[in-house]
Amino acid sequence: MPTPFAVADHTLTWRNGQRILIVQPWGADSVRVRAGLHRIAPDLPGPLDPEAPAAEPGAPRTEFVSAAGPATLVNGRARVEVTPA
Repeated sequence: MPTPFAVADHTLTWRNGQRILIVQPWGADSVRVRAGLHRIAPDLPGPLDPEAPAAEPGAPRTEFVSAAGPATLVNGRARVEVTPA
């Protein structure tokens, strides 16, 4: 069974049918979480600056516990765990 997760440029993406969830490092010790249907347009206005603030070097990392288990994105002291369901 394919995993619902993808990782690119320290960004964790989860897809399930039409639903999508994107978690990405956003400055020091924080993350940006966006959710939508089908896709998330990068040019939509939002409360955050269009470009992510600089993170501490080496701070963002993404972990997969197992192919069928949760995925975790860690950025400094912020930790987000996303389960496949």
